[in-house]
Amino acid sequence: MWKRGALGAVCLAAALTGAQAADPERGRLLHGTFCQGCHDESVAKRESRVAKSYQELRRQVARWQSNTGLNWQPEDVNDVTAYLNTTFYGFQCEGPDC
Repeated sequence: MWKRGALGAVCLAAALTGAQAADPERGRLLHGTFCQGCHDESVAKRESRVAKSYQELRRQVARWQSNTGLNWQPEDVNDVTAYLNTTFYGFQCEGPDC
């Protein structure tokens, strides 16, 4: 009986701490509220984009939120990255931040 309880506790802990998929819709709302004033879609569509991969795009989102003092959680960065990637970039995402 204790084995089932221990297994249940391990599964619950994994579910609570496991990575969740990024939410592009939430990212759209965050971007519209905090980023759109300076970063309209021309930034993502320009020829000389800084980001050349999903991870570079995520680093740029993390850098700019930090530079502007937003103090976002990793989930916020992941959600905005997912929105930008889905809407403009189309990079392949591999890893836990997708």
